[in-house]
Amino acid sequence: SIIEKEYPDLNIDIVFDQGNFIEKAISSLANKAVVGGLLAVLIILIFLNSMCTTFIKATAIPISIISTFVLMFFAGVSINIVSLGGLALGVGMLVDNAIVVLENIYRHHSEGYSKVEAALTGTKEVGRAILASTLTTVVVFLPIVFTEGMASEIFKEMAMTITFSLLASLIVALSFVPMLSSKFLKVEKSYEEIKHKPLNKIFAKWDNAINGIDRFYRGVLIKVLKHKAATGGIVTAIFAASLLLIPVIGSEFFPAMDQGMFSIEIEMPKGSLIANTNEIATELENILSGIPELDIMNVSVGGSGIMSGITGSNSDTGTISTTLKPLTERKRSTAEIVEEVRKDVENIAGAKIKVNDLSASMGGLSSGSAVSIQVRGPNLEVLDDISKDIEKIVLDTEGTRQVELSITEGRPEAQIYINRDKASAYGLSTSQVASVVRTAVDGRVATTYKVDGTEIDIKVQYPEEKRRTLEQLKSISLLSPLGVQVPLMEIAGIDIKQGPVSISRVNQERYVTVTGDVFGRSAGDVNNELKNKILSYNLLDGYSIKFTGEDEQMVEAFSSLTLALILAIFLVYMVMAIQFESLVHPLTIMFSVPVAYSGSIAGLAITNSPLSVPAFIGVIMLAGIVVNNAIVLVDYINTLREGGMDREDAIIKAGPTRLRPILMTTLTTILAMIPLALGIGEGAEAMAPMAIVVIFGLTTSTLLTLLIVPVVYCLFDNLSMKYRQRLKKDKTELKI
Repeated sequence: SIIEKEYPDLNIDIVFDQGNFIEKAISSLANKAVVGGLLAVLIILIFLNSMCTTFIKATAIPISIISTFVLMFFAGVSINIVSLGGLALGVGMLVDNAIVVLENIYRHHSEGYSKVEAALTGTKEVGRAILASTLTTVVVFLPIVFTEGMASEIFKEMAMTITFSLLASLIVALSFVPMLSSKFLKVEKSYEEIKHKPLNKIFAKWDNAINGIDRFYRGVLIKVLKHKAATGGIVTAIFAASLLLIPVIGSEFFPAMDQGMFSIEIEMPKGSLIANTNEIATELENILSGIPELDIMNVSVGGSGIMSGITGSNSDTGTISTTLKPLTERKRSTAEIVEEVRKDVENIAGAKIKVNDLSASMGGLSSGSAVSIQVRGPNLEVLDDISKDIEKIVLDTEGTRQVELSITEGRPEAQIYINRDKASAYGLSTSQVASVVRTAVDGRVATTYKVDGTEIDIKVQYPEEKRRTLEQLKSISLLSPLGVQVPLMEIAGIDIKQGPVSISRVNQERYVTVTGDVFGRSAGDVNNELKNKILSYNLLDGYSIKFTGEDEQMVEAFSSLTLALILAIFLVYMVMAIQFESLVHPLTIMFSVPVAYSGSIAGLAITNSPLSVPAFIGVIMLAGIVVNNAIVLVDYINTLREGGMDREDAIIKAGPTRLRPILMTTLTTILAMIPLALGIGEGAEAMAPMAIVVIFGLTTSTLLTLLIVPVVYCLFDNLSMKYRQRLKKDKTELKI
């Protein structure tokens, strides 16, 4: 608007604006966070059938979010796709602590305690458990923050956002929830008391269904405790079966975010006229005009457009930059449209045409091609031969597109070979000959001329009409020290050859890069297949092949995240060891982690989502989330046993008693993440794999943890009893 006011006669259109995509992505994530929060509140209402109780629990969400924004401000964390995505992922977990606390308060109040007594007793019973469960979720982010690489830089803000929100929710659960419960909590004891409320029949049926699930689970739990070996075998078989799905899952560095932009690069034969380049560009314009999703198209012939920094500024190059309509106004993705355009332009003769999907490259998350293979060695001609062989291998691999070499067609140049013997016969050295030719062709500054204080160079150079052809170049005359005029062709040979446009080196070693795009397959699968094929290629001594680009970034990121996962699991174990003051009970709880990973693997396979950095972050998050249900269960079993109850009786009582809060916390977390997992809207692709991993992992873990944890608890308890008996026996024998 400022430019339009300054120059009213100009018509200005914005052809490239990444800010528009970012604004839409942030708005989309904010909407998903709101929807997720509402779904979480709805689950609470359905389970409790009480507006008052639901309100008490729901207060955790706005208070925690407001506190998070305050902490983000002081920590210098901006509102962006990653930080807001973290808040959207964690919104369902904000009520988990409040659910556990209020459910326990509600149970005590329904058993006859006063509101204040129920609030105090109920909070005290589960206080340590929810503290441990919150800390286990938070500590998994510490390794991510302190690892190196792009994954840490990108997800550091997400880790801080989730940490802030969960710590705030813990404070709310231990303070606001008991306070509000002591004032407003009401126990509705019978259907007669709630029949006047809307939807009472639905709530009553739901309550009956949950009670039925309680009874069913109690019966299954009794059978499981009688058949511990069979239960362990079934769960082990499920985990082993999930491992068979790993080869089915592909891998990639980051999911491409559909920004609705692509470009076409035109490269004509070297030296082509701009009119010929423009003719090809016009033909491409006509093809693109038939795309219904097209919004803006900007054509630049001669490389003077927004992509000129890539294509150069020559008459034989051109660029077409396009912007598509918003996602809500089109059915096809940018990748699908780009694939169609590639097929439409592949038969255009007379030019090299490259169609680039800018969704991945301009997201700033990947700084290399999906396929990038460096061929290194000393000789450029040998490198050219090897790289062409590698190019054929890549072309023959399914899913590869636009495979090309970094060595481009050389520009015609005159190469002069000086005959030293003939030159010395006339008293000329090679440097003298080179200096004369350079002066004739390129010119040389002889002196300067001042005009109004400004120095102007005066260059000595052959007239243009005397240096256009090869024959004119051969006729350049050199004055020898002997006073003889010698034509250049008398002492030198001149050939016209294709010279290299550029020579690339890494660690003082020449290299040629084979690059390509991928469509219809994950980049990881394609690169793994290429690695297997290239293993059988016979390389000459002194030459090597290295995979770079996205594959190199992915390998580095996965290595760092694997270490982060190991450290995260160790930290989770240590937090639980401190909470339980035991090394055995945390080990029991940790058995829920591999069970969860079975679900995550299945989830990625079912949704056809490759393992990416966001998915790996989800795997790390899961290590801290899935143990929460087991913590609450084991903690209550220990509490009952401390009260004098038998082990089996304590398990059979604790399981059904904690089933309802476990189901509530699981469903609120899962439903809050579903909008993200669907991957609908701008920027949603980046967070979808993370949500998928957590949803499927948490679902599987919840279903199987309720069975496998009691079994493992009994197993380790038996081992502990045998160890204590053995230790007691040894002490007795020692005294004797």
